[in-house]
Amino acid sequence: MPYVSEDGSHWYDRRTGQPVDVVPMKTRPGEVKVPTAKDAREYGLLPGCTSVTRMLKEGGLDRWIIDQHIKAALRLTRAPGEADNEFAKRIVVEARDYSEKAANFGSRMHSNIELYLKDKWGIGEGYTVSDDTLPSDWPYLWEVQKWLDAHEIRPEDEGSPMGLEFSFANAEYGYGARVDCRGMIDIGEGTRRRAYIDWKTQATTPGKPFNHWPGHGMQLISHLRGASTEETEEKDKDTVLLNILISSTEPGRIEPFLWLDQDRQWEGFRHCLGLYYMYGPGKALKSDLDSLEMDEVDAT
Repeated sequence: MPYVSEDGSHWYDRRTGQPVDVVPMKTRPGEVKVPTAKDAREYGLLPGCTSVTRMLKEGGLDRWIIDQHIKAALRLTRAPGEADNEFAKRIVVEARDYSEKAANFGSRMHSNIELYLKDKWGIGEGYTVSDDTLPSDWPYLWEVQKWLDAHEIRPEDEGSPMGLEFSFANAEYGYGARVDCRGMIDIGEGTRRRAYIDWKTQATTPGKPFNHWPGHGMQLISHLRGASTEETEEKDKDTVLLNILISSTEPGRIEPFLWLDQDRQWEGFRHCLGLYYMYGPGKALKSDLDSLEMDEVDAT
């Protein structure tokens, strides 16, 4: 069973850039737990970029969450004599279960895209699918594979595994992240560009557009700027930011979305970063993060 915090927060080791999903429990030797901000101080962990972008209030996303709870209430039948608070709890659970199913679909798509591209890039062990793939996933997965083939997503350096699902931590800026894909992509008319790519799955309605949340653009720019090094600095200047939107209700509906004005996206992310460390969970971390004597994390 994977360890996931209630709010979906992720933490990264500021020295190695590796994700840290669990830390040892001091009160129960041999057991582990999901890290808290207090643990992050002790072990020198940095928050994931999505924890930072949550400081932004996104009205569209808030409305979507409210909408899911309304739909959950309409799907349920109130039991005779059921108290208001008990019925309300069932509505919350029903809405959460629906959201978890959507998230699980997204996780399976991410895993299968990674496996497919690894095989295409020659860095896998032969093509296979993730163990949790469902029969109902295949109509979507086939279409995704065709889309990937048509746009010829390739690594920057042939045979390099670093372009797929890699993580980093940037101690200077104070956050880490896991990148879905960094590689070369055909963006049309024979033009190929270096891109940071993030796969997004979303339930859609025929004839209506995908939703584009501002946090998605800030997430991508945080990947580009946070993972930048002296060696990649020049290439980073000509790199595009792409969300690949995959419908979870209409097989074959796949649309790329190009985020423009990278400086504006970065400015927005830096404001969120400031709020995170000034008023958010990072308030407990920032003051002495750089001067801590950090213990090694060993939760294996």
